[in-house]
Amino acid sequence: MDLLTAILGLLSWKPSSGYDLKRIISDSDIFYWSGNNNQIYKSLLELQKDGLVSHQGQLLESLHAKKVYPITEKGMTRYFLTLKQAIKLLFKACEASYGGETFVMQMPACRMIDLAEVIVKHFGNDETKIAEIGKRVGEKTHEVLISRYESSNTFIFDENYYVVFPMIQIDGLKEFYESTQRLVPVSFEEYASNQKIMNPQEIENLLNQGGFFQS
Repeated sequence: MDLLTAILGLLSWKPSSGYDLKRIISDSDIFYWSGNNNQIYKSLLELQKDGLVSHQGQLLESLHAKKVYPITEKGMTRYFLTLKQAIKLLFKACEASYGGETFVMQMPACRMIDLAEVIVKHFGNDETKIAEIGKRVGEKTHEVLISRYESSNTFIFDENYYVVFPMIQIDGLKEFYESTQRLVPVSFEEYASNQKIMNPQEIENLLNQGGFFQS
């Protein structure tokens, strides 16, 4: 089943935004899709040009079909990494771990308003606007990867990764690391996304590296 057919089938089931379609397809056990979000919106535009779908003027995610791009909160920050970096983190943890510990990549973060403005620059037009719609229930302003409760058990693995030991005692874990390298405790109380913020140009560079702007 190709992407256009899958989107048509889902829309015949119920009206959905581009974000909803991406989530449903990505979570599906029967449809394999390894593309990026931009393919969803391009497919919707193609279907709309062919007269197969229509859109409503609501605050949804598609910049091409809508004139307003919503963000939850302008001050919100999130960590950002490309798919290649995520895969690299997975292989690093599998290769270097003893078992029971957690590897955390040292990642840059961005303000959601800066990310939105970069995306509007590439996909928006003169009529595109950014609207702040407020945080969802339970949503945090900043993303925390290492809490203050975990920082006392967190060590610098190398220049790219931290390693977080579990609260419970695992026989041989500390000895495994001490036999291969010197464990250096981190100096921070919390590792959160409001601490290392990218500027708009750095965000654009990272999106390019991740292939988000590829046609």
